[in-house]
Amino acid sequence: MKTSFNPRPLALAAALALVIGLPGLTSAQVALHGKPSASQIVQALQAPQGARPKTRGLSLGNSEGPAPEPVEKTTMRAVDLEIPFEFNSAKLSDDGKEILVQLGEALNSDSLSGVKSVVLEGHTDAKGNPGYNKVLSLRRAQTVKDFLAQKQGVPSSKLKAVGKGSAELADPKNPEDGINRRVRVIVDG
Repeated sequence: MKTSFNPRPLALAAALALVIGLPGLTSAQVALHGKPSASQIVQALQAPQGARPKTRGLSLGNSEGPAPEPVEKTTMRAVDLEIPFEFNSAKLSDDGKEILVQLGEALNSDSLSGVKSVVLEGHTDAKGNPGYNKVLSLRRAQTVKDFLAQKQGVPSSKLKAVGKGSAELADPKNPEDGINRRVRVIVDG
């Protein structure tokens, strides 16, 4: 028996994925270079105009029972910041502190008051031992968290530090390039 390919189920699945917001489809990410201002960071982390920060997921029932309850989804946004540290250290440079002051102002702004959580991901380049880089990236993310909580008044309960090491390079074609050394700020809500 010969069967033919019917693209309609695939198109329906893709449309549903967009509507219910499957992972990876509800996020936006921006990279800011140099010393961005608080307003530039706010703009990068704000939900797009007209976007609803929370949506209800669709659920499809069948004849065997009721449809499952809809799952609440949130819009996640991220910004990569180049936060300089002293060489091979988790100690912030003066430029790094200036950037974090701007980030703190942004996170404390009325525009981002609906943010429920902030994940601070530390990233390194691929120079050196991967295990060491993962630990160093976590120490740097923790330094950023501590600075934001202690010096900028961002509630510590909102902040989470994560070390990624060189696992998610910004520029995989140039693994040892400095652009890979960054802190990604991911907001949810």
